[in-house]
Amino acid sequence: MQNREISIGKLSDLPSALNEIADDLSIRVIPEHELRAIKWGYVRAEIWEDSGRVIFFPASSETEDRIDIAANYILCGQLISIVNEIDDSVLSDKEYDTKLKSLINNIAHEVNSFFANQGDFELRCFNQDGNQIKI
Repeated sequence: MQNREISIGKLSDLPSALNEIADDLSIRVIPEHELRAIKWGYVRAEIWEDSGRVIFFPASSETEDRIDIAANYILCGQLISIVNEIDDSVLSDKEYDTKLKSLINNIAHEVNSFFANQGDFELRCFNQDGNQIKI
């Protein structure tokens, strides 16, 4: 699989990275799938907070199997640090879950908002467990 990494230091740099993601999806990733006649219906964004990545790839509602041959992702050092701080904290399980869910939902909201304004394709956000994040 052909992946492109876009590294950012801080979550505040997410909007500029999303511009690069959108360009790469339109110029490289989606055309590669269409060239090979790989049927896709939407772009899937997966937030893998423990590795600091937000991964983007074409997906299909018709199958749960991954169909992507090209993808891209944002790697954020600050996201890794925040998750490590939450992991190392002495929070109750409920507080821990609330903090982590809030972090993931904030990222999903920003990603969804960005792509809602693009209009080139449908984007759906998922957590690293494969559950769709509803905003």
